[in-house]
Amino acid sequence: MKRITVIGGGGTAIFMAAYFTLQGHQVTVCDQEWHSAKLQGIQEAGNKIQLIGNAGQGEAVIHKVTFDPAEALAETEIVLVSARARVCLKNKSRTKEANMQN
Repeated sequence: MKRITVIGGGGTAIFMAAYFTLQGHQVTVCDQEWHSAKLQGIQEAGNKIQLIGNAGQGEAVIHKVTFDPAEALAETEIVLVSARARVCLKNKSRTKEANMQN
């Protein structure tokens, strides 16, 4: 069993937390408080996540859900980061052009 911390509160982070919990690992999920609605819902459900799909099925009970990075990382062995990537360019017109090409 590994102690894993997942940084992020979106769908991918929640999936990773449930998946690795069902694999027998102790998982902590941490995100910023301003992005807390989904994680608060998980806390209110007793840290339970229902995983349904090809990757796995079952009810995962997450070890800990927190908004404190120091608490989340205190005893972790593995950190998984699930965060949106952003491109920042100095010239805003280049940003607009880059977005139009994608």
